Amino acid sequence: MHVHLPKPLHGWRAFVGEVGIIVLGVLIALGAEQVVESVHDRYLARQAIDHIRSELAYDSAFAAERIALGDCMRASFNDLRQRLITAGDNWPGLEGKPLDGAARVSPMVSLYASAPAMTSPHRLWPVSAWTAATSNGVFNRGEGRFFNYAALYAMVDWLGRLQDHEIADYSKLMPFRVPQKLDPAARLELLRDLGAVDADNADVERLASVFVTAAKRNGIPPDQHWLQRVLGPDAQRRGSCVKQGPALDAALAREFNADVRS
Repeated sequence: MHVHLPKPLHGWRAFVGEVGIIVLGVLIALGAEQVVESVHDRYLARQAIDHIRSELAYDSAFAAERIALGDCMRASFNDLRQRLITAGDNWPGLEGKPLDGAARVSPMVSLYASAPAMTSPHRLWPVSAWTAATSNGVFNRGEGRFFNYAALYAMVDWLGRLQDHEIADYSKLMPFRVPQKLDPAARLELLRDLGAVDADNADVERLASVFVTAAKRNGIPPDQHWLQRVLGPDAQRRGSCVKQGPALDAALAREFNADVRS
């Protein structure tokens, strides 16, 4: 039986050649692995950006809704303020008959066991796509768009905070739902609480207009599916004061430009 032993290398050139082939193979393998990882990372980054843009479009639809309802809310505030001034000592309650021309209001709001006579829409403002992208590192922080998206999400966070504050102020109107004797001190308290809710609504409306405009400038218009889903029922409950289509676009432009001038 003959055993073939490997032939010894003949000289340094042969040795270097063998080692060079091995090193080259390792480098090619490592390079190929890096290419695969780079392609995969780019795919994950694109996927994360798609999710972020979809989420911002969803948030923008709810921000646009607040602009669409601006006239409705102001009419309701003015109506209640006028009724408070003229009611005298016998307050008929927030459910009393509104003045002619005042906006109709929704009879039910899911956040309340007993809904106040007037409320703004209270929506969820999701940020899960942004949280996931920034926590797992797939989004390139060196990219210019990172800071644009970060600024948009900062506004989303602030819209949520303003809404929480608004809900707390609305709760102060609850005791005045029912008919009661209304002395001057109680009337003054209700007027003060009404002024706080009016200011809350104005703050949300201004920030919403800036957010929608900034999102559009980044190529992210409001999600039309969700916008129509909320504006349709809003128009049925509140009437023609709800802005849609070109009227909503004009209101957005007006609010944004007014905010910039100030």
